[in-house]
Amino acid sequence: MLRELSSFELQTFFTYSHAEHELTGRRRGPTTKLGLALHIGLAAQLGAAWIAHSFRGQTTAAEGIAAVLRDSARRLSEDNYEAGCPVAIVTLERGSHSPDLTNACAAAFASWRRQLAQALEERGFAPERASGIALTALVVLEGCLVVGRATGSTEAFELGLATLLGQLGEEGEARPLSSGQTS
Repeated sequence: MLRELSSFELQTFFTYSHAEHELTGRRRGPTTKLGLALHIGLAAQLGAAWIAHSFRGQTTAAEGIAAVLRDSARRLSEDNYEAGCPVAIVTLERGSHSPDLTNACAAAFASWRRQLAQALEERGFAPERASGIALTALVVLEGCLVVGRATGSTEAFELGLATLLGQLGEEGEARPLSSGQTS
């Protein structure tokens, strides 16, 4: 079972400082790109496990989505608004320069979407609707991380959560897990 990563681990292993980012840019070559792609693959696996963990014990889709966004807001606040999503950073900074990195980032986001969709399906959503809501949740989450870093506030997370809960509607509030299923 995956334990929750500490703020120190997230900062140390999954966040680049400005100086590290500049140094990486100067030294980037094929080997570095491969290493970065592997790092993104690990981030994808940890992110999917974190989503599953966030939904564990939550009986409704609304509770699970709230757990994901509130945990992200808490982590960002605890890290003095310096943390963020390493996959988003690579996508924005370097992804367009390397098809391999673009593919690795796309695969990471796809794995997170699949994990969110699976959690929603387990809580009664039809597959197509679950996939759409999962993508919307990722868009909201990534946007909240960027805005939260820029503003030094978690306000965007509460507004994003309210938007997602509105999209879930009564269906998200009232659909508990079927008996015998675990996430």
